[in-house]
Amino acid sequence: MENKGKIIIIDFGCLMFTSIYSHKYTPQIPVTYTVLNMLFANLLKVGLNVGDEVMIAVDYGHSWRKDFDKDYKATRKEDREKHKEINWDKTFAEMNWLLDRIDSALPFNILKENSLEADDWMAYATKYYAEKEVVLISFDSDLHQLLARPNVKIFSPKAKKYKVGIDPFKVLAKKIDKEATDGLVNPITNETEFDTRDKIVNLLTLPDFIENKMKEKLDTLPIKGEDLEQLPYNSMREKYKTLITDKSKLVTIEMSEKKKKKRVKK
Repeated sequence: MENKGKIIIIDFGCLMFTSIYSHKYTPQIPVTYTVLNMLFANLLKVGLNVGDEVMIAVDYGHSWRKDFDKDYKATRKEDREKHKEINWDKTFAEMNWLLDRIDSALPFNILKENSLEADDWMAYATKYYAEKEVVLISFDSDLHQLLARPNVKIFSPKAKKYKVGIDPFKVLAKKIDKEATDGLVNPITNETEFDTRDKIVNLLTLPDFIENKMKEKLDTLPIKGEDLEQLPYNSMREKYKTLITDKSKLVTIEMSEKKKKKRVKK
């Protein structure tokens, strides 16, 4: 029987950096515990059912976009290093350890390949799984373009609701004109510069060589089992066991639309 379940893809970077930057307020709690807790909490909000597939998208290595524009995210490392209180090498090592434990313990697939960003995986997956509902868990506004595809929903871990009422093509046009968060602010003065900017920020039409790389990975994703002894933290093992049955935290599109209308009314 054909699997009709939805695809849930989690932007690991969003959870990771939120946990890292908030760790100073709860130093007694391991940052890996916070990430795992956030991951499960968001799955409870979107609702995990039998037949659903969960994937975790991860940035890895030198982004292919830097080969087209040297200014792309050029200041990210410098911005991180302003936070002198954070040992980044140690923290990133802990995050890799956590991903390894998740990969060993849970039936979740880790989407991670050199030169690819989490955005790439989430963008291509909405196309690859065009016949299925795809729920993206991320607060990255770049992904709002993907709402142009009818099978896509985006749940924001920050707002704790689905993104609704967004014009994806206006989002894309704005990012082509200027993408300040990625350091792409130079004005576009000719067709070549437009094409370069479009290549970098347009998630609806990724380059063929990037899509082919991801297709090869998605074509061969393993069917995985569980080994909860490999999952850190006993409380997280117990929380994982409730993901299918606990619907008390479920958030729906309708609830998100009501919140938006109430805010507009004010």
